[in-house]
Amino acid sequence: MDKRNIRPINLSTILMIRYQATPRLSLDAGYRFYSFVQEEQSNEDGNRIHLRTHGPMVQAAYRF
Repeated sequence: MDKRNIRPINLSTILMIRYQATPRLSLDAGYRFYSFVQEEQSNEDGNRIHLRTHGPMVQAAYRF
């Protein structure tokens, strides 16, 4: 019987600054980092997957 041990690890961080242009309109700017790691151990082999993304982000929100 094949026994598998899978361990996923997620990390997400966002740093934002908000400018309230009007009572209904806000503008945000910031930086985002996301990381996903998955390690798998089985009788056949061991795999390690590491996905990472990061970069600037901007956002505008209007409240109705």
